[in-house]
Amino acid sequence: MEFNDVLRNALLRLESAKFASGGEEIVVRCPYCGDSAKRSSQHFYIGTKEDSRSNIFYVYDCKHCPASGVLTPSTLNDLQVYDIGAIEVVKEVIAKLGSSRSTYNTQDQQSRQGPKYQTITEPTSKDARKIDYLYQRTGVDFSLSTNISSYKIILNLSQFLKLNRLVMQYPKEIMDDLSENFVGFLSQNRGSVLLRNVNSDSGERYRQYRIDRNKRLPFLYVPPTTLDILTPAPRIVMAEGPFDIICVKNQFFPSDSTNVVFGATGSRGSYKSALSHLLNISGYYGADIDIFADVDDRRKGYEPIIEEFRTKIFSAYLDTFKFTINLNNDETKKDFGYLSDTWDVKRFSLR
Repeated sequence: MEFNDVLRNALLRLESAKFASGGEEIVVRCPYCGDSAKRSSQHFYIGTKEDSRSNIFYVYDCKHCPASGVLTPSTLNDLQVYDIGAIEVVKEVIAKLGSSRSTYNTQDQQSRQGPKYQTITEPTSKDARKIDYLYQRTGVDFSLSTNISSYKIILNLSQFLKLNRLVMQYPKEIMDDLSENFVGFLSQNRGSVLLRNVNSDSGERYRQYRIDRNKRLPFLYVPPTTLDILTPAPRIVMAEGPFDIICVKNQFFPSDSTNVVFGATGSRGSYKSALSHLLNISGYYGADIDIFADVDDRRKGYEPIIEEFRTKIFSAYLDTFKFTINLNNDETKKDFGYLSDTWDVKRFSLR
């Protein structure tokens, strides 16, 4: 059985990719185990199979590690195949196999980003004020171990580093302060933790702790979400801070939504790269995009914010996506970081 031409050509553009099994399979380097040390050697075989209803679908099998399964847009992302035509081919194939194969959790995708760090899922009495702070802001009960794990919450930085045998990069007095007075959010690529001071809105409110200096910045945080890769109404929602995106998710979107991927960028300057990563995670090319942006200087009005998104941040995407910028119109609020607030949302289209 032959490959679709678009998919075949996209795969063959990968480094060291070549035909195998007399042209019936394509073999590339495995994105999960790293393959062998020799760069010209490949063990990740991609081929076709046929189900009981004569539907042809694509499968992969690594001869170097246990990785195997049905080829999905998420697999293409892991292979760094970003060709929209190839992604659509795989989506169409999966649609014929049945909807039971079309959903996955963003945390499953994250498991392929690097080491699976353990989080402290049994809070102590010392964590009570942090858990209360998190609840007051997000409405999520982080005394529950399942929520700590799924939201990738770091209640105590030093304990987290010790548990995962990671290096403490600051002197003891700084590490003690970060561990006692800050709560953290683990990034999607597991390269950093964004820490928030739970005691005060003055002084040092945020600090980013780099776990893996080989991981590229900027920061991206993705809360737990189940995605349907075949949804007819894909949507991408972004905000600057983890608190903002969790609150927006819980306020505006049903808990069982499967057509929305959420992401927090850490800063306005990171929106463009965050969008690229979220597209790779979800395959939601052509999605409607909602931005819940901060209003840093209300005296200047909203137009400078809209213009920055239109001409600097998303100018290259305006022909492909429909963007809506959402701003908190309450003069006493700059963002969406408190679920208990009553929000007055003002919406602007970039088109």
